Amino acid sequence: DNTAMVISIELPRYTVQEDVGTFDVNVTASTLTSFDYNVTVTMTPVTAVAGEDYVPQVYLVPFSAGETESSFSVEIIDDDILENPPVNSITDLLESFTLNLVLGTTVTDKGIQLGSNSNSEVIIMENDVQVKFERRLVTIPEGDFVTVGVVAMGDLFGNLTVTVLSMDGTATAPEDYNEVLTTVTFEGQVGEFSATRSFMVGTIRDTILEVPEEFKLMILLDPMDENRVTVGDPELMRVIIEDASSFVQPTSSEISQETTSSESYGSSVVTTSKVPSSESSSIPSESAVLTPSPLPKACPNTLIFTSTPVGETRTLKCSTLSDLLYSGII
Repeated sequence: DNTAMVISIELPRYTVQEDVGTFDVNVTASTLTSFDYNVTVTMTPVTAVAGEDYVPQVYLVPFSAGETESSFSVEIIDDDILENPPVNSITDLLESFTLNLVLGTTVTDKGIQLGSNSNSEVIIMENDVQVKFERRLVTIPEGDFVTVGVVAMGDLFGNLTVTVLSMDGTATAPEDYNEVLTTVTFEGQVGEFSATRSFMVGTIRDTILEVPEEFKLMILLDPMDENRVTVGDPELMRVIIEDASSFVQPTSSEISQETTSSESYGSSVVTTSKVPSSESSSIPSESAVLTPSPLPKACPNTLIFTSTPVGETRTLKCSTLSDLLYSGII
């Protein structure tokens, strides 16, 4: 029986979550036949990438005599990459490809034709989230607070919690800043695709003369979320702490330069005391008593300043000449 009939894909559009795995697509025939035949379905990428977002395949869909419906399965690839950051709307979370119904000559010769719905769009809705720091680098004076912003974008519906951890550099906790080990939670609402959560980190103001120091912050993911959440760029945040103390530029008569071996001094205490002076004398009016505390193989060419007010004691962190030049102290 060569009764004319049409073949169509059942739905004009399929919308699936990225983690669906596989889903079935039905192909329908308008009438029964008394013979077996096959139709072909191909795939064409639009914004989705074959092999990365879905498994590309050419489907041979069989119909047996008396059947008006047959199906095949499409496989979607669930990655952990947010494809189109930044995410400003739902369209930034969507990727698509098309399914195309094709009839060979052996089928059309039997009077079978394509129906009006011979192409179907498949929309993949991403379930991925990217988190990152709002800023890559912040410089603050010691004693101030730094605001740390963590940005999340993507499919934020539901709860997402990440951990932020501090890492010592030349600045160390708790001497230079308050150690960080905290959680940041995003309670996403329907229609929310980008959010920022912030917290504060304090730094410590001391009486130590120092060159700029820094520490870093990093984001840690819950292992349960690692299949859908990634850390974007910047994945680390650098915090540079500058010395907030005010120093008077020392004159040549106020500077005593000590050249030490690499095994000598790590920090020194300088105490100044008043001694008699003469206007014509080249001897400075203040002299320094130096009390070194040894550290193993620390700083060559340490500079010791005696410009502190009379009777005041100041600890100087061991610094090389280049460090002091860099800091603007000399």
